[in-house]
Amino acid sequence: MRKIIALGSICLTMFFASCSNLKELSNGSKVNPKLAGEWELFYITGPRITFDGLYPHRKPILSFDLDKARVSGNTGCNSLNGELKAEPENKISFKKGLALTKMFCEGIGEHTFLKTLDQVETYTIKDSTLSLSSNLGVLMKFKKKK
Repeated sequence: MRKIIALGSICLTMFFASCSNLKELSNGSKVNPKLAGEWELFYITGPRITFDGLYPHRKPILSFDLDKARVSGNTGCNSLNGELKAEPENKISFKKGLALTKMFCEGIGEHTFLKTLDQVETYTIKDSTLSLSSNLGVLMKFKKKK
């Protein structure tokens, strides 16, 4: 019985320790603090056009300001910004509330980026790579900018 209680105590301690690794934002969202900073897209699923063909001039960037609970960046063409909405267990959503500038953009890069961003449900961070995924798998990958 003591072994079961000790094992239970260890599990609870590990659970609460993992929760404390999250940063609570001003809007109540909780995120991995490693999400902070600027991330540049290097992989996107879907189109049958090369990555450089989608984004010939500028690669999309997402920048996360955890102190203000904001996300900003660009689509490879237009600028974007909005509220960062995330939950524990690495859930994140970009479906509503992103404001965009309205410049004309050639090609399908911006459309592909925004359509894919709408499908994102979770994120993972490993080393300097941010992966955005849905139940279908990894949709986008970003490298941390220094």
